[in-house]
Amino acid sequence: MHRAMDCSVCLWLIISFCWAWGASPGTVRTVFGALGKPTLLDVTPDLQQLTTRFEKVVWKRDTSDPVTKSIILDYAGGNSSIKLNQSMRFHPTNFSLEILETSRQDAEMYTFTGTRQYEEKEVHLRLEVYEEVSKPIIQVSKSLSNKSCTLTLNCTAERGDNKTYCWSCPKHDAAWPCLHNGSLFNLSLNLWETDRTCTCTASNPVNHYSTHIGASAECNIESRGSGRLEVVYILPIILIMVICAGLVIWYWVRHRGRKQQVPLKDESTIHTIYAQVQRAEKQKAVCTFPSAEDHACTTIYACAMGLPPDTAQTQTLGPTTVYASVTYPRS
Repeated sequence: MHRAMDCSVCLWLIISFCWAWGASPGTVRTVFGALGKPTLLDVTPDLQQLTTRFEKVVWKRDTSDPVTKSIILDYAGGNSSIKLNQSMRFHPTNFSLEILETSRQDAEMYTFTGTRQYEEKEVHLRLEVYEEVSKPIIQVSKSLSNKSCTLTLNCTAERGDNKTYCWSCPKHDAAWPCLHNGSLFNLSLNLWETDRTCTCTASNPVNHYSTHIGASAECNIESRGSGRLEVVYILPIILIMVICAGLVIWYWVRHRGRKQQVPLKDESTIHTIYAQVQRAEKQKAVCTFPSAEDHACTTIYACAMGLPPDTAQTQTLGPTTVYASVTYPRS
């Protein structure tokens, strides 16, 4: 009976001791810090109410040696001094410690210790450092079949530690929760759906970024793409046919013009023939001197129809003059 009471008393003393000292065994609070950004290590709200009563505050940091800790900051009597790293800032209003530019080496266990007379309270903080994620990029693969459109969406962020991806697609003016966890997302739509938009969110413990894509627009582009593909193949053929037809017409017009320039032989050419006729002498009883008109020659103009002389014997194709002598019959 007395042993049972002794054990219960001992257990009560241990619990009271832990409560009085403000630290539960194994209780550690995790703080997330962004790489290259400021990180604030603050104490719990209940301790913030007691900060004005603390006479001494110490911030410590764990080392590779489990039993050794490095003192970062010492505060007493209203004066503070940073021992370990000058890239930190102390806030005496709430006794928080701020890391101005967080690096991966800062990812350690930190301990806050506040002392007041005969009391001491501790808070343990574990700092985890992550690189912020960048804005994700969505790559689309699509196919059409049976009046439906199947999309394969691949969401990737180039930078960031411990990235996670979440897909959501609002429908009927209501935001759906995360439909799918992962970078790849398969979506099947009807071709008549015109207002479907999906969102990919890349996140980690320190930040998140979202990218939107019009899924319906992608399907419409694909459905119109088949018609444009036919035009791409048919248009060059039409252009070649038009060019060939233009060349044939140009050659025909040019050849026809050359034929028109060559003069044709006119079978109905009129040739003028010049002939000289000598008059016959008249029998007179009286001998008289011949007059000037007795032996005069008379020129007769006649028109002859027919082909000109052989062109092989003549050098010109112009009119040809034929001279002939005609004697009048004696009366």
